[in-house]
Amino acid sequence: MGRPTFFRQRILTQASSLESKGLFNYLVSEIKARREVSLEEAVLIARDVQHYLKKEHLTRQPGQIIFPAINGRESYQKRSRRYQEEKEITLSVIDEEDIELMAEFGIFVMQKGRLARLIEEAYFQDAILDGPRLLLFILESHRGIRSHLKHFWEQGVLLPIAGMNIENRQLMQELRPVLAVKRYLEGEELDQIRKDMAISTIDPKDLDLADRESAKELRWARVLRYTTQARYQGAALTQPDLALLLGISTKAIQTLLKEHPDVVVPTRGLVADMGPAISHADKIIGLFMNGYTETEITRRTGHSYDSVENYILSYARVVYLLEKGMPAPAIRKVLGFSRKLVDKYISLYREYSGPDYAFMFGKLRRLAEAHPVKKKKEE
Repeated sequence: MGRPTFFRQRILTQASSLESKGLFNYLVSEIKARREVSLEEAVLIARDVQHYLKKEHLTRQPGQIIFPAINGRESYQKRSRRYQEEKEITLSVIDEEDIELMAEFGIFVMQKGRLARLIEEAYFQDAILDGPRLLLFILESHRGIRSHLKHFWEQGVLLPIAGMNIENRQLMQELRPVLAVKRYLEGEELDQIRKDMAISTIDPKDLDLADRESAKELRWARVLRYTTQARYQGAALTQPDLALLLGISTKAIQTLLKEHPDVVVPTRGLVADMGPAISHADKIIGLFMNGYTETEITRRTGHSYDSVENYILSYARVVYLLEKGMPAPAIRKVLGFSRKLVDKYISLYREYSGPDYAFMFGKLRRLAEAHPVKKKKEE
């Protein structure tokens, strides 16, 4: 039971971190800080602002793109792209419901929900998607996408795609919400219905990478593009950020990074120890020393809960060894940190060395004693 529980908690932590980066939470945070109002008032104002933006100014919502689909919702015939009549439609590649589904049911259900949403959005705009187009959004093999769709079709869900055979077309009955309400009225458990139904930008070069059998090359290309674009704009994506954007697990992201050890991918984990981005430590440690909890720090900084804990524990260990009289070069060697990071923590230690922070330093010492550095085995 230990491993599943730990994995579940990690998924919830990642989902919370991703949710904190959404437009709504950004508005709440900014309104609360700038107008000095309560959280409840900030939430109400943020909802009004978001509604106004959607109604008056935003032609596309965050996470939406304009995409060329096949014209006509009943264009089932399989054709090469040169013979397809296309129309531009709006698709929600990323939506807040993705985070909700990931938190409640995991990555697998989130992938199914995203797939169904894209097909439904095309359907409502009198268009249809085919396998090659879906491969660009759902980074699975063609067989994997078909498996997801078969799960829906067998429940009678209306999810038409170009190239589907007549047998599968005959299985389709109603849209997901209609079937979900019918099943609920028949007495089925709501959570099970939501899980079954999964309810709660494209680069032209990707077309050449889309493979019916494997999505590995396309996944890697997306990781490189998303991280470098974010870095160019002065930000850095975490592994949970990439997992949400690609619709895969953080473990899959880690596997991709390990398969390309010679490529420097500017994720937040790497950037956090490079140049000016080391200022993340300033902000997190500063909030901690001023009495903010890890949850509050997560909400204010956008870092994952695990990342915040890691910063605080690393700082606690440096403080503990420094107070034991260990010099900076030795601390660097014992903890395996860069010299730049050790110097940053020492600078923060001196900055908060006054009597006002004695209580927090006591917490740091107890934390370091409770989590001692593991000694490396001598070869």
